[in-house]
Amino acid sequence: MNRLYILVEGQTEESFVKNVLYEYFFKKSIIITPVIIESKRLANGKKFKGGNITFKKVVDESKKLLNSGYVTTLIDYYGIDENFKGYSESIDKKEIEDKKLSLEIELKNEIQNKKFIPYIQMYEFEALLFSDLDTFIYVDEDKFKLTDLKNEIRFFKTPEYVNNTKETAPSKRIKKIYSNYAKVLDGTLLAKEIGIEKMREKCLLFDKWIRTIEEIVT
Repeated sequence: MNRLYILVEGQTEESFVKNVLYEYFFKKSIIITPVIIESKRLANGKKFKGGNITFKKVVDESKKLLNSGYVTTLIDYYGIDENFKGYSESIDKKEIEDKKLSLEIELKNEIQNKKFIPYIQMYEFEALLFSDLDTFIYVDEDKFKLTDLKNEIRFFKTPEYVNNTKETAPSKRIKKIYSNYAKVLDGTLLAKEIGIEKMREKCLLFDKWIRTIEEIVT
């Protein structure tokens, strides 16, 4: 079996990797390990993880892990550091694939290792949960809330197009309707219920990432 490290920015993504992606890739002889990117370290050595994802931190952590296996990233475009290489160029691009490629190409050029697979999630992890909105009945049985959520995203081409602002990002749309939504617990529950195949069907950029891993990590 081959080992793949997935750099993530928080507990929600870590749980998704451990509880959903792990089983999927294990069947394909790939052992995956989530690694939360360290956000800051104090003078006394205490570490903080999650959030504030900079280009340098991703590069440094990736290079370190590449000594032990393959490495990929699962980083949200939403909220990414504005100084992240490629971000300023991505803002003016119309297509979401071009936006994410602006960042991914910079990472690939900086690391230059065939075992490294850059991936930026458009726009946020929660976008994947929009692949099957009916599963939100497990968060709250109120069918009116489910109707409201469906109305929230009815004009978007795919879940990955649900846009990137502080007020309208995927998680913000969910919390507006489901105030009791718990990112880690409910996010993992819904992701398991939806399943990887449905996510791949609805989210083509996510699907491309999964296919790339399957092709390279052999």
